[in-house]
Amino acid sequence: MQRKFFLLGGGDASVAPATELQSRLEAFSASCVPLHIDADARPFREALADEALLGLQLATRHSALCYPLCDVLSPTAQAAGVVDLLVRQPDGRLYGDYLLPGAIRELLRSEGVAQVRTVLIFGAGYVSRAAVLAMKDMGCARFVVAYVSGRRQAEMNQQLRRMRKQISWFPLPEMAQFMAWAEATGAFVSDQVPPTEFSGAERAADKGAKRWELLVNTSGSGRDVLTGDTPLASHNFMFGVNRVLDITSIGQPSGLVSLARHMGITALTGERLAGLHRELILEKVGRVVRGEELQPAVQMPRRRRYVLHRRKV
Repeated sequence: MQRKFFLLGGGDASVAPATELQSRLEAFSASCVPLHIDADARPFREALADEALLGLQLATRHSALCYPLCDVLSPTAQAAGVVDLLVRQPDGRLYGDYLLPGAIRELLRSEGVAQVRTVLIFGAGYVSRAAVLAMKDMGCARFVVAYVSGRRQAEMNQQLRRMRKQISWFPLPEMAQFMAWAEATGAFVSDQVPPTEFSGAERAADKGAKRWELLVNTSGSGRDVLTGDTPLASHNFMFGVNRVLDITSIGQPSGLVSLARHMGITALTGERLAGLHRELILEKVGRVVRGEELQPAVQMPRRRRYVLHRRKV
């Protein structure tokens, strides 16, 4: 029986990954099956029930909804509260993993980055959790997260509650005010101190504005930086950044990536990250095919039956 690996996504963006995965999965006597879900979740339920199921790669929007379906979880998935890979283990249990943090680490290490001490993150969605966990493993002690959605910020703060003392949260409009001040004063190319109305300004006294070793963009804020159609239209803040990773930049470089490269700052894109992510997925799938038990694993409590009706998953 040929095993099936489902690629859960949608649209043209899943065509190229499906083609690449198909050629690689042939070595495991498995096929890649694109799985598109709109309002009807029946294809997803049928895939989970398929005896030939080897695994599923999940799109970001499905990662939290599929988390409760797992029998066992990797420690990374448990810490993030989301999964991006489901695999059927030899004993029949459904194993959930979150491999995006590992892909982020591999991407940075391939660039010679062994440690990141300070990081600025735009966005507080599920992908931001991956950035935080990856940077934590690379020795980061100070995280600044700029968010748009208060609900997403509250969810992320609750999930990463053990790291609350390390994470500073800023609404993106407030962050934009700070960036505008930096633009007007040349803060990152001088010893200017932020005015007192900006949070944390007293800690910056006599030290100049804070610098970030890495800027990670997981939101749409970096898309139109060059045209000014974004809260981050002030470009001076880039002088306070050593390196940029724009996870949203796939295909055509985003405005943030173009700006960083124009200023001589190393900028990494989501396109390279996606390739490393697929390699980690294939490595995990290969272990399952060889009959290896995926360890370490966290046993989930007795699973509730989640019935996915007419809604997006």
